[in-house]
Amino acid sequence: SMLEAVQHGVEKNLVSLPKAIAHCTKNVTEAIPLLAPNLGQLKEGYTADVLVTAYPEVSKVERIYIDGKLVAKDGKRL
Repeated sequence: SMLEAVQHGVEKNLVSLPKAIAHCTKNVTEAIPLLAPNLGQLKEGYTADVLVTAYPEVSKVERIYIDGKLVAKDGKRL
């Protein structure tokens, strides 16, 4: 998965965690702006779809927010 790739890159010191996250979010929307307009950043006017992960085990998702609303926590859909 993308999260496992991020964790692997960070664990192997291939990339910093902030850069790895940017490569998966903001950089994609900047490179292909029509793919996902108003996504990729936590910014006013943007749709807030957010994964909250454990640290340093970033492949473990703790919470999911869709359109700013909590929809899953600790592996359970709300």
